[in-house]
Amino acid sequence: LDHRLPSQSVPLQAERSSEALKPIASFLDPDEDEPNTPLPSQSRAPLSFNRYIEVRGAIQGWTCAGMDVDFELRDIFNIDMAKYDEAHVWWMSALDGADDRLRDVERRVEVFAERYGGTSG
Repeated sequence: LDHRLPSQSVPLQAERSSEALKPIASFLDPDEDEPNTPLPSQSRAPLSFNRYIEVRGAIQGWTCAGMDVDFELRDIFNIDMAKYDEAHVWWMSALDGADDRLRDVERRVEVFAERYGGTSG
């Protein structure tokens, strides 16, 4: 048989490519310390989950650095403290009882606090 025939090579390539995709599924499984509680729908949230975490971390960092939080909120995120407070109440209520998610929030907030405030905890 001549292995260069198109009819021969196509099925082999198809098999190879589908096998190559199989391990990717493991990337979708949560790691040991990653939250697996599903997030609630964000459609009614005042701020998206990721934006809420970033703003919360920024406020924490700015506060520790002695910066003007109200000014920075408007300047960087174009929101006011009332909008953040609304988002904080919404997300704390939405995540009530989801301890894995809350731990993840705290961990990510710390990263943003350091980035915005230049502090190390």
